[in-house]
Amino acid sequence: METQELLREAEALWRSLQKTRIEIALSKEKNTSKCRRFQREHARICAILREKNPQNEGKNGKLQMRNKSRMISSSSL
Repeated sequence: METQELLREAEALWRSLQKTRIEIALSKEKNTSKCRRFQREHARICAILREKNPQNEGKNGKLQMRNKSRMISSSSL
């Protein structure tokens, strides 16, 4: 997969994870394993992206995906 595709997939997983966390907090969703699955998949994609682009890591070693993803989406308009 290309970096842009991985970034899009990671963003989609992150949104799904946040939505599921909100649903769990509001007691609309009981399946916390769904959150764990999204977290594992998101972490896997982040690891691949870190291997491909080590210069995108921030001070604390976490990938700066959100900013890069926004740049990609705005440049594709």
